[in-house]
Amino acid sequence: MYFCRTLSELVLLTTIYQLIQASCDVFKFITTPDTGSAELTLDLTTSLETDFGVGVWTRFQSQFEDNESLDKKILNYFIFSQLYDGSLPLIYYIKLDREARLIYFEVIIQNKDNLQLRELEVKQEMVGSKWVFFYFCYSNSIKQYNMFIYIDQGVTHVQMASGGEYINQNDQIIPFILGGSLKYSNLQFNIDLQMNSFAGQISDLDFRTGSSNFYPDIPTFLSNLYDTDCQINTCPATAQTTILANFYNGGQILTKTITFYNKRFVLFGWIKLNELPDIRSLETVFIRATFRKIYHGDKYQGEKALYWKYYQSTMRDDDNGFEVSTYHNDPQSENLKYQTLESDTFLQKSSYFKDAVTFWHWFVYQEGLPNSKIELNIYFGSKKEELSYQMTQDHYEKVTYYFNIGGDKFIKGFSGEVRNLTFSFCQLNDDKPKRYCHYSCNTCFGPNEDHCIDCVPQAISKRSLNGTYCPCIPTYLDVGEPYCQSKFQVLGGINIQEGLISDTSGCQRNQFLVKMNDISYCLDCPGAITSYGLYCIDCVYNPTTWYQNPICTIDYLMPMTDSTDYIFTRRDRKQKDYEYYLINKYNNQDKPILEPCFGCYGQTNSTINFIERYTMNTISKILCKNCYTSINGECVNLIPHCDECDNKQQCKICEQNYTLFESQCYQCPIECPNCKYNTTGYYCKSCNEGYYYNSTFEQCQQCGQFCQICFYSNLLNLLQCVKCIDTVDYFIASEFTQCLPKNKPHCKSQVYEISRTFTNETFLSTQYIFSIDLRADLISYPTVDICLKCDPHYINVIIVRKLYGCYSVNEVEGITGMALPLVLKNKVINDANFELGYHEMQTKDGTENYYIMFGDPIIDGNQKYNPIVIRQEKPNQKVCLDKNCEYCIQNYVYTQEYCIKCFKPYYAHKLQGNCILCPPSCIECEFVHQIYKDGWKSDLLPAYQLRGKQELHHFNTYSLSTNVDDYEVYCLLCADDGILHNGKCYPKCPCKQCIIENDEVKCITCENSIKTVINNQCTQCPQFCELCREFTNEEITQINPYFDLQSTTYRKYAKQCLKRDINDPAEGILYNDPSLGQEINCKNPDKKDCYFYVELQQSIYCGKDQYQQNLDLEIDDDAKQYFKKYNQPLENLFSQKNSSHFEIETDFLFNELNIQCIYSKILRINNLILK
Repeated sequence: MYFCRTLSELVLLTTIYQLIQASCDVFKFITTPDTGSAELTLDLTTSLETDFGVGVWTRFQSQFEDNESLDKKILNYFIFSQLYDGSLPLIYYIKLDREARLIYFEVIIQNKDNLQLRELEVKQEMVGSKWVFFYFCYSNSIKQYNMFIYIDQGVTHVQMASGGEYINQNDQIIPFILGGSLKYSNLQFNIDLQMNSFAGQISDLDFRTGSSNFYPDIPTFLSNLYDTDCQINTCPATAQTTILANFYNGGQILTKTITFYNKRFVLFGWIKLNELPDIRSLETVFIRATFRKIYHGDKYQGEKALYWKYYQSTMRDDDNGFEVSTYHNDPQSENLKYQTLESDTFLQKSSYFKDAVTFWHWFVYQEGLPNSKIELNIYFGSKKEELSYQMTQDHYEKVTYYFNIGGDKFIKGFSGEVRNLTFSFCQLNDDKPKRYCHYSCNTCFGPNEDHCIDCVPQAISKRSLNGTYCPCIPTYLDVGEPYCQSKFQVLGGINIQEGLISDTSGCQRNQFLVKMNDISYCLDCPGAITSYGLYCIDCVYNPTTWYQNPICTIDYLMPMTDSTDYIFTRRDRKQKDYEYYLINKYNNQDKPILEPCFGCYGQTNSTINFIERYTMNTISKILCKNCYTSINGECVNLIPHCDECDNKQQCKICEQNYTLFESQCYQCPIECPNCKYNTTGYYCKSCNEGYYYNSTFEQCQQCGQFCQICFYSNLLNLLQCVKCIDTVDYFIASEFTQCLPKNKPHCKSQVYEISRTFTNETFLSTQYIFSIDLRADLISYPTVDICLKCDPHYINVIIVRKLYGCYSVNEVEGITGMALPLVLKNKVINDANFELGYHEMQTKDGTENYYIMFGDPIIDGNQKYNPIVIRQEKPNQKVCLDKNCEYCIQNYVYTQEYCIKCFKPYYAHKLQGNCILCPPSCIECEFVHQIYKDGWKSDLLPAYQLRGKQELHHFNTYSLSTNVDDYEVYCLLCADDGILHNGKCYPKCPCKQCIIENDEVKCITCENSIKTVINNQCTQCPQFCELCREFTNEEITQINPYFDLQSTTYRKYAKQCLKRDINDPAEGILYNDPSLGQEINCKNPDKKDCYFYVELQQSIYCGKDQYQQNLDLEIDDDAKQYFKKYNQPLENLFSQKNSSHFEIETDFLFNELNIQCIYSKILRINNLILK
């Protein structure tokens, strides 16, 4: 028995500098763990010699390691083995010792009772991910084998080992197994090995026969290697492209597997996230691509081979953004200690991305660019701006990526949309893919039809830009392709013709029909039509029947008259504002005339409250409308300014700014529009701004000059002003009743200080109040005007009873007679947010101090300046006690901390000084007095603290109400782009611009100059129409009894035009067709009214067999399609089974017929084939 494992028998040569060569043929077949094992055979039947050699290239690559292997310290990888009569005479495997960082190239040779183990040792960092060539050769004549290890690198590393006979080989056919795993046991020698699939690439076996391929030494071995510069993975002639997700809007996570090589690939597509509907922060995983089937987060290399995550927050705008990570490949590092680095990641967060990520953005992610560069380019559609990011990473040449799209096992629930997500490798160049646009657009800022920036030139595409659309120009049709086609080309035998209306007695636009004595007349509607409104639209709604009840109840008005860009809004009149008309024809008139009936409501059979009038040349009872009474044959309004009366015509509800008393309406005083009245006079229920509501006397008392809000002070016995009409330009005067224009230079917030002084042997004590204090009990005492907040770069100086104001650095140094510490001086000059105060206390020893009112702490030698207000940069930083507080004052009351401002979406409680969550839909709010609206005072709190350094004057005690019931939460900023109105949040505006009306969101302007809103959505009207309405089902049926009311495809055309475009058509005239409710563009040379009809030319086959025979004679699909357009079997023409009777009846045709407002269809039979 022979067992050898000693280094003395190894011959080593480790530093040979020369060009090494090897054959490239063996790289045409590569084995990996994914491909499994392969069986190969060495054929010696044609060789006169039995000497042979077998070689193999291996390259370790971490991406092929499975998760179980990653946790093991020692691993055995099977490479190949020889098979002989059920045994394994030759086994080659590689052992990896992670702890010792060594690699052993092992050979097991066994022959009956002999077993030999040969081992070559190399440091792990020397191998890395380089190709390693193993060669085993055997000489039958001398009964010796040699084995070599060669590492392909700049400095060649070679090792050699030798041994004796390993088997009595008599077979001419020698089978081998390459790759896969192997379980090897030898109880005789106590060997039990589990060999895993090699974590990398294995070349084909390099079989060599004959004595010339037995290499006795290393130089001979090296001289028989061939060119190693082999292209292992060669790209085909065209790029390899995979659509990962053509359209995806969340739900189940999509999974894809892609193997690519040459390190180069590009990933691109459109994506947008949904806006957050509430107040929160959200992380969303868009893509996780790994090269391990099982991943643990970020434990091993490749678990974030490509990782894309979004950050959304309605709490802090700067927390919005994205993170795109990849992996680094460091052969010197251990995979067990792997973690994604900052250099592996594009991390972007700022308020810029809050809206940018919730609108479509196009990204192109490229790897394998020159110099191992990785580049990410994102075009943000909402900004119409492209941002670019780069990093450098050397990645594996061939990798399999396991894609998870729309989440991973840690973060699920993708909320957004993805379009055209594409992965491509082996591309011919490194050009970035162009943005995928809707086929109608040339360039775009999103993937949809209404995201066009420009169109392909009109001469080519037959399209022109209209807002953000690229519709086809007239006489061309959109067929779902970039270039529009001529209508004749698409519609074939369809001809749209213009016919003249022979009966010119029909009513025109804004006229209505009157039938009297079997004669029809057309009269003008009574309502005016202006740029800002349409009045009495009832007449336009139903021009053929309105005369039967000629009453005006509906108008369409723009919400404002400062521009004509607003939409028209339907306004239903109050009943008292209805207008009723009488229609009569007099003998001396050619046609009837329309006369207003004052106070009338309509014809009636009632026996009370009516008058008699002629209408339609017949005497009729006419009911007086609400709040009108029949007196002497007239409907008379006996209750002016009444909105609604009861059945006895007694007033129930008055107009706005009027109050009801004994069925009469009395106008309220201007200061209290909501009032009541009795025999003793007017009494108010509330007051306008600038007035104080005296609840005792129910009267409004006017506040002082320039005062917006005041209240009655029991302490002062007067109306005390608490807020000026402008807190920046005005300040409350010392008498507390009025406001004065601000006059102190460089001061943002000016107040008066009223004080009285007490003294003893040691201290001077001053009692003082500010003119903005609510608890004011001093008056007629000495006053000084002081500043509580200065402009940036000025110092707030308080020298009690001597000097108050805002001064520059140089001025302060002159005032104090000493230089300002340099660190403070630089902060004041350079930092606009830094606020410094100087307070010289009037004490016997003349102590003086500088105080940082707002800013970071500053240390100047042994002197430390702590700010009055400290800032917590981010939540839970443990600077302030309340984790959600952004600005706080420590030791505000003894050891109690007080929060001035909280992080969104929290507000600071004025009395408790802690942070409380804002209401839902509100991301920024404040806690304010319901009447005084004193949120602006919070900025002045640091000055209260500064002034209180000598005499305690507490902000909460003096400046605020201490009754918690006086306060309310007032919203300042809404989530999800909601509308802020009077401190409340309303849903996001569904159009371009909205207002709040009756506590509801109402559109007032639309994109692309649209003037019509239906169901609070901007709606496109038919051509040549500015304002329209939807037809009711009954009206649609009257126009077309065959229309499918359940179908939504063509419902968009079922609209009546109420107001034509202000611009005339480029050619011809516009005629309003009363039967269709549409504007028709008549182009006949006489400019006469017209209608459009469609003419269909067909050949009709009486027999279907003949039709089919002729159809079969056509040679290709285009010819068959053309035949079916112009030919029809008779049975199809009258079939009730077919929804379409002609081949040409397509969506293209019906859309065109609706757009052109086709009135009728004519079938012209060119031929009648009788067979």
